[in-house]
Amino acid sequence: MDIIIASFDSMSEVNMDYTVTMYLHQFWRDERLSWSPHINIDDMTLSGDFSQHIWVPVTLFSPMTNNHFYMMSPRRIR
Repeated sequence: MDIIIASFDSMSEVNMDYTVTMYLHQFWRDERLSWSPHINIDDMTLSGDFSQHIWVPVTLFSPMTNNHFYMMSPRRIR
């Protein structure tokens, strides 16, 4: 997992609160999706419908006082 802090947008010492903009990149290897290298296939392209059935981890940040999540880019399967 990579987390890049882009900026600290606001800080309140009185409320002990802050707002941060960050980018989160998760990556993992799921051996259930692997195939034999002996069949000469280097990559695989999946339809958008099929990719919805692939498990992806759920990432939670807790505790939070005001949960605002903005999706910067669509979910990508590589």
